[in-house]
Amino acid sequence: ELQKLGAEVVLTRQVAEGQDRYDAEIAAIQSAAPDAIFYAGYEIEAPYLRVALTQAGMTTPMLASDGAFLSATIDEAAGAAEGMYVSAFAPSPQSVADSQWIKEYQAVDFRNPDTYSINGYSALMALAEGVKKANSLDPGKVANALRGATVDTLAGALTFDSQGDLTDPTVYVFQVADNAFVQVSP
Repeated sequence: ELQKLGAEVVLTRQVAEGQDRYDAEIAAIQSAAPDAIFYAGYEIEAPYLRVALTQAGMTTPMLASDGAFLSATIDEAAGAAEGMYVSAFAPSPQSVADSQWIKEYQAVDFRNPDTYSINGYSALMALAEGVKKANSLDPGKVANALRGATVDTLAGALTFDSQGDLTDPTVYVFQVADNAFVQVSP
């Protein structure tokens, strides 16, 4: 989609799971001189790649996929994650949940809501609505009940089409500021 808008991919590299040294990748990235870096991976590698980029003096904006949207990305980067962007499929729990919801969440999970808490809770809300509408626990009946339905959740209204897919999925973007993910879009 970005290429249709005129963006040019100047380099594609794959990293190994658990990789923690990026000398060859950094050299290739520096040589390619991209306007931005997109990392489609997890928090296992993202912080170390980010550290390597900053240690190499690169200030190129970096966006990581939702797999890096975990506090470990910030913690393991030891300050280097500042300014980094990550995508997500739900808003921050702090922006949509009230203090009572957070208290009830902590009573069940014994920790603060994290980056995927709203996703999971919203999915459960949709599932519960499907069960209620179907008056059944049968997976096929629940799926059919959700087709064409709109369910109000903490992530907002989720509307499903006739195939059961979301009609308007939202991608959220967060930026690391002061060692925390801060929602910057939408």
